This record gives sequence, structure tokens and C-alpha cells, in this order.
Amino acid sequence: MRELPPGVERISPIDISQEEAGAKIAVALGETKLDLVIVNAGIFKSPSVNRTSKIRCHSSEMHLRRSSSLLQVRVARSSYAPRKKVVATMATTEVKQAANMVGKLLASDFYDKGITVTVIHPGFMRTEVTRGVGYDKYWDSGGAVEPAVAARSTIDFISTLTHEQTGTFWAPRDPRDIGEAERVLGKNLPTPLELPW
Repeated sequence: MRELPPGVERISPIDISQEEAGAKIAVALGETKLDLVIVNAGIFKSPSVNRTSKIRCHSSEMHLRRSSSLLQVRVARSSYAPRKKVVATMATTEVKQAANMVGKLLASDFYDKGITVTVIHPGFMRTEVTRGVGYDKYWDSGGAVEPAVAARSTIDFISTLTHEQTGTFWAPRDPRDIGEAERVLGKNLPTPLELPW
């Protein structure tokens, strides 16, 4: 496991597929208050009729300060708009759309507490995950970047967020890495790009 920088603590072992994961994190945090929480967890596999997906959400607002941010990282294909047809990974897309709605609902719940909830598509990345499902053939044409590049643009975008943007879905990088963005949303799209839910 990679060594973390000084001052960074790891809470482990945590398995987010387990119901008690949120409670374990809350106990480990104790009285610690957080300014920023980034939820970035998921897998991408080829579709299977026998595979099922579960969404578990544990809201630990007691650990979020007023004016803090909660960010969910999602792929752009979880937006209903940048699509041209029903795809083989429909079940995966449905689960991601449901997770997006969790972000929208949390934004509503936390609005008066001054907590900003935003969903972010970090970009199309050159990873073993995308290679494993055959998407590496689109790396060059789709503008795929290394994870460190996507992370930097995501962090830079986070630093510009305001509470007025709570409940929104954003692609901080160039829309080129969202396959159907121009065909569905039009030409000359801005960067960062706000995505429809």
C-alpha cells in the first residue's frame, strides 16, 4: 500500500459495500470536523445478467462543518443527456443515475446548513479499469488522461465551488472526453461544463 504524506491518516479496514462502513468511519473520526469530503468509490465491469448492484448511503453530517463541501465523483455517462442509444451497460448507468439523485437529495437536505453537495465527472482516464472493459481503444480519440491530470483539474475546480452550485453536476475538464457531449448538448461547450442530471 502506498505511503501517505505526513499528517494524512488512513481509516482502515473499511469496506464500503458493507452496511456498517459509514458508522465505522464516523466512530474513527470521533470529534473531527471536515471541510471537504470526496466520495470516490466504484468499479466498472462488463455487463452481466447475474450481477446486482446496491447503493448504501450513510450520512454523517455531524462531521461536516458549516460551509464545507461533499463531492460525489461520477462518470459523465451517469447523466441522462450525453447518450445516443440504449447501451449494454444500462444496469450500471441506472445505478449511477440513482447515485446522482442521492447527491441531489443531499444537496436539498444540507442546503440550509451551508453544506455544498456537488457531483463531479473527473474525466475519461487511462486506467486499468477502462482498459479492462476495452475502452483503451478510445483513449486517444476520447482525450483520456492520466489519473493525476484528472485529479489536478478536479481539485482546481473544487476550489472555485460556491454554495450556489450545490445540487449540480459538473465536468471540470474539456467536454471532449464525454463521448456524446457535442452531439447531444451542442457545439462550443464551455469548460467547466455543467451536465444535466
